[in-house]
Amino acid sequence: QAQSIYEHQKEINERWNTLTETADQRKAKLLDSYDFQRFLSDFRDLMSWINSMMALVSSDELAKDVTGAEALLERHQEHRMEIDARGGNFQAFEMFGSQLLQNNHYASDEVKDRMGELTQARQMLEEAWIARRAKLDQCLEMQLFNRDCEQAENWMAAREASLEDQAEGGGDSVESLIKKHEDFDRAINTQQEKINALQNFAEQLVVNDHYDTPTIEERRDDVLRRWQNLKTSMLENRSKLGEAQSLQQFSRHADEMDIWMSEKLSSATDESYKDPANIQSKHQKHQAFEAELAANSDRIQSVIRMGQKLIDNQQCAGSEDAVQERITKLVQEWEFLTTKSSEKSEKLKEANRQRQYTAGVKDLEFWLGEVEHMLETEDYGKDLATVQNLNKKHQVLDADVK
Repeated sequence: QAQSIYEHQKEINERWNTLTETADQRKAKLLDSYDFQRFLSDFRDLMSWINSMMALVSSDELAKDVTGAEALLERHQEHRMEIDARGGNFQAFEMFGSQLLQNNHYASDEVKDRMGELTQARQMLEEAWIARRAKLDQCLEMQLFNRDCEQAENWMAAREASLEDQAEGGGDSVESLIKKHEDFDRAINTQQEKINALQNFAEQLVVNDHYDTPTIEERRDDVLRRWQNLKTSMLENRSKLGEAQSLQQFSRHADEMDIWMSEKLSSATDESYKDPANIQSKHQKHQAFEAELAANSDRIQSVIRMGQKLIDNQQCAGSEDAVQERITKLVQEWEFLTTKSSEKSEKLKEANRQRQYTAGVKDLEFWLGEVEHMLETEDYGKDLATVQNLNKKHQVLDADVK
């Protein structure tokens, strides 16, 4: 039965090989199925997370104040951190899917579809986060704009109330009203920068296509209109106080110039030139004094022009004669001061020339003394060489005298 046994053995071996091959194929398919199900499980987990995160970053909630807007932005930034933290999971999923594709997985088409779907969902999440961030940024800008508008309106309301109080005739003196108005002027100049910044901010929001552009434009126009009305009221109030203020300024400047000229007059009229000591230093000091007078000439002329302008514009409150008298006095005091300064300058020059003359006389007297001493000697030489030497010295002396 050898042949029969051999055939049975061959059959058994073939069937065994078929069985093991089938088992190996089954095992490979089960492993591929396991990988695919694990891939799908990761896909579902990531998609679920994306959907939940999409709901968070797609919220329509907006803040009503700066603090709320900043809180929303902070929360949104936390979402960004969470999205970034998930980056490793997405990278691992993509590597796993790429590995399945490289191994020619039986569900490669579905794996490729799922990877594309997840990539698209992730891209949509990224775009949603960016869009939400842009809207939250605009919301914060809107609340900052509203806050600036409220601050500007509150500031203007306080000034409007003060102007109304002045118009109703509060019991303040003219000087007090002038002081308040000067404070107003300084505050207006400072506030103008804030108003300009507010206007530029609003225009920037409009140019950047803000989601609430109509409200921004309306609020901006209301603030600018109120600001212009306030400045107009300030100018009207200033014109009412201008006459008294101008008179006060002229009087103050005139008093300052009176005091200054009185101080300088004492220096211009002293007789320090009579003392010849250090006369050159005194002359230099007076030159500096004259330079100071020249430098203040424009101040004097400015005060005189101020007073003349008050008279020409009839802003003297009926005291034109007093202002004219003050102007005349200033002119006379200035002319007297400059005249005395010029006289002192001339005296100092004379004293300096006198000092030079005296010094020259002393030098000449010293030289004459030396010459006389040489001429009075009775040494006429004792031999030819000495006489010749003395004769040469005398010729030199004769040339010096000539």
